[in-house]
Amino acid sequence: MDALRVLICSPDPVDLPAVEEVLRRAGVEPVWRRVNDRGELEAALSERWPDMVLARHPGSELDALQVLDLMGGLEAEAPLVVVAREWSDRLALECLKGGAADCVPADSPVSVALGVLRALQVRNSRKELARAREELGLTESRYRAIVEHALDAAALVDAEGVVKYISRASETVLGYPSEELINRPAFSVIHPDDAEAARRALQECLRHPDRTVRVEFRARHRDGSWRVIEAVAVNRLDHPGIGAVVVNYRDITERKQAEAVLATRVERLSLAARGANDGLWDWDLVRNTVYYSPRWKEMLGYGAEEIGDSPEEWLSRVHSDDLPHLKALVAAHLEGRTARLEVEYRLRHRSGEYRWMLCRGLAARDSTGKAYRIAGVQTDITDRKAAELELLEQVTRDPLTGLANRAYFLTVLGRAVERSRKNPGYRFALVFVDLDDFKRINDTYGHLIGDQCLVVVGRRLESSVRPGDVVARLGGDEFTVLLDGVSDAADVRKVVRRIQETLSSPWEVGGYELKTTASIGVALAEGQYADAGEVLHAADRAMYRVKAGGGAGLKLAEA
Repeated sequence: MDALRVLICSPDPVDLPAVEEVLRRAGVEPVWRRVNDRGELEAALSERWPDMVLARHPGSELDALQVLDLMGGLEAEAPLVVVAREWSDRLALECLKGGAADCVPADSPVSVALGVLRALQVRNSRKELARAREELGLTESRYRAIVEHALDAAALVDAEGVVKYISRASETVLGYPSEELINRPAFSVIHPDDAEAARRALQECLRHPDRTVRVEFRARHRDGSWRVIEAVAVNRLDHPGIGAVVVNYRDITERKQAEAVLATRVERLSLAARGANDGLWDWDLVRNTVYYSPRWKEMLGYGAEEIGDSPEEWLSRVHSDDLPHLKALVAAHLEGRTARLEVEYRLRHRSGEYRWMLCRGLAARDSTGKAYRIAGVQTDITDRKAAELELLEQVTRDPLTGLANRAYFLTVLGRAVERSRKNPGYRFALVFVDLDDFKRINDTYGHLIGDQCLVVVGRRLESSVRPGDVVARLGGDEFTVLLDGVSDAADVRKVVRRIQETLSSPWEVGGYELKTTASIGVALAEGQYADAGEVLHAADRAMYRVKAGGGAGLKLAEA
């Protein structure tokens, strides 16, 4: 089992034993370390002790958002999982934009555990990409310096290509003072192998006065070296104030060298991605076209020629529930608010089914910081998502009946209590159902028959309630129902009567015709209960009053 060092920012953001149980089922052994103030946190981060950090929001001195700022200032590598006491999409997006690995609700140990597992994947992904970023760093820095310090030169040439005017920036580009090039044919400094292409570009300008013509060629620098020049020309011979072909040009030698290096590395990345069974994508933001690798298309069931180069080929296949989140994270990265793009979403396969994808990318930027390109890889994580769902089912469902289990039900009940305390117009009811004399069935027919009876009871309870209500088995022959958004006690009684009628009908199990009654206690919540335990206790007491009176009845908890 893999050990995972987790730094806990005091006070504890979540029920750690419950989180630890889920992580162990996933093959991860957490090692907790608690810090109580900023000094202890800085010391732990300086030691590079944690693999990840858990912090609560809102908190006290170590509030998660303050911890996030501190970690950013210290350039801490460990991912941060924000545990929110009041989770919302807006808070989650703010945390993700700020650099957090995840933002999860504090009242769900399962969600916290899954957030830790996702952050673990983020940490591993960062390690995998660190080496590639280091290799790209030098090239990116050189390219940025070139763009930031480059000064375009401008020239006016006549129909024969003779220079009539040249800006002083030409000395920066090719080393010649302006006076050395005026009245000299521009072709005299162009490489012989490229001169014909330059002449064709000039002739095209002369034939099409309104067309902008672009050309690249090698030109001799004053120091004798050959420089690669990018030129843009437009015919203004007929303009009374100009009377020449206007040429703007710049030195792109180092950019070409960087592109060659980048092309080599992209090819290397492509080979690595094919080996990892991932799909590559490369979005040219200037032309608004996207290159999708053959493997990217194959992941969706398409051939190499069946998907074009439009961004809509991608975005139109994203699940409608996931598209706003994807667009928001892409925009945040392009605007420079996140260091990288990393997002999970569902993508429609050719078969019509949706596959879960993990998309990671990095933007290339010009001297002003504006992104002109973003590229990355896409990984099919459908199997991983299925495993997460299975794990979630294991920790939230009763294995016998398939109903919600006690832990999950108390989490849902706690949310309802919190909502009722904040919203005076919201009411809910807790229905506590205890089967009467169920021990007799177990003793008479055996526990196998008894278990089958519990399954039948669970199904009948689910068939009796409304959509959105939650049915759970607390244990033994005790069941609970959360009736969400009821109007009054009469509304609750209608549902309870359906439950009583359904349970009173006999059923056949293992060749036996059996029936039972139930003692039912109900707590109607209108903001008077402090927590889930209090409302559960109230419904339980009401149920035992029914038991004391002989069972097979209903009692409302005293307000």
